[in-house]
Amino acid sequence: MQLEPGNGITLCRSCHREPHEAFNRRPDLTLPMDSEGGDNIDLAAAFFSALCEDGKKRELLCDEYYFVSDPALCTFKRFQCIDLDLEFPGYRVEQAYLIWRQTSRAMLRCLVEANGVTLSPDLIQTGPFTVISTDSE
Repeated sequence: MQLEPGNGITLCRSCHREPHEAFNRRPDLTLPMDSEGGDNIDLAAAFFSALCEDGKKRELLCDEYYFVSDPALCTFKRFQCIDLDLEFPGYRVEQAYLIWRQTSRAMLRCLVEANGVTLSPDLIQTGPFTVISTDSE
């Protein structure tokens, strides 16, 4: 399983452990990302960002060389409470990066609903800022 194609780029054991340093057991995948504490979400997103940049720099960014499997992408979406049918743009490694950098849907839903706005189920945060407005604006 460790070296299975589609798990992403193989990392050495210490680099793979780094984002999970404070977490020493199997996570409950039914809970939102980091609800049990200990995962470094920013570092995980940074790993995928680095892979995207590397692929672009080498002009090799494509699913053949930077592949992430459907089960891995679905696991990332479950972590973020994102509908499994929501399709993200780009190559698979770019999709993985975008999924990891999303605000957890549970958190985002609470924030927008507290301000009287309904969260669109197909929202994908792509930029540094996401503007969510009401229909009347």
